[in-house]
Amino acid sequence: GEIASSSFPAFQRDEATVPFLLRAMNAGAERSSLMEYSAMVIQRHGYKSAIPDLIETLDKHDWACLYPATTLGKLKAKKAYEPIMKLIKDKKVGNRQYMIQALCYLEDPRCAPFVIDTLHEYRDKNWRMNYSWVPALKSAMAIPNRDLQLAAIEALQRIEWFRGNAALAKVIELRRQHADDAEFRRTADATIKHIDR
Repeated sequence: GEIASSSFPAFQRDEATVPFLLRAMNAGAERSSLMEYSAMVIQRHGYKSAIPDLIETLDKHDWACLYPATTLGKLKAKKAYEPIMKLIKDKKVGNRQYMIQALCYLEDPRCAPFVIDTLHEYRDKNWRMNYSWVPALKSAMAIPNRDLQLAAIEALQRIEWFRGNAALAKVIELRRQHADDAEFRRTADATIKHIDR
């Protein structure tokens, strides 16, 4: 019989469940909750054995690729870098900010130039960035690249309103780390003022 989605997070670690979880990840967009809970279990238990099949799932190039892409990001699967980049560049896939978040989860230095250029493009063209960008920006700030961290902190100033203070805490932490960098301090201070208004 079908397992209720609410029971997924309670699964104990068991590699024998991986084939079932991978089948659930291919359930299709109309069964997105099943895909989401399967992704949660794979992420929670760190099933690295799922990586090759998850990368193959990205070939579908539809919005539901968000779940395997995010899972690959959280598993730090560096081989997923190129497939995720292809999804981001494919306009018909959608969910761009969430795909960028998945890319940032990889913590792969290769993503820095692309994400910096994307954030600067939004700034230069005065494009709106809503709250859904905050997780991607927080993930970008976790990558040890000064210019990427600075671009992400600056981009937070484009978010109109905030819920919670996790982003603020990360900005304060990075400001402390870059205390000798005047440009970084100025940008961080402006962002802190924007978030904490």
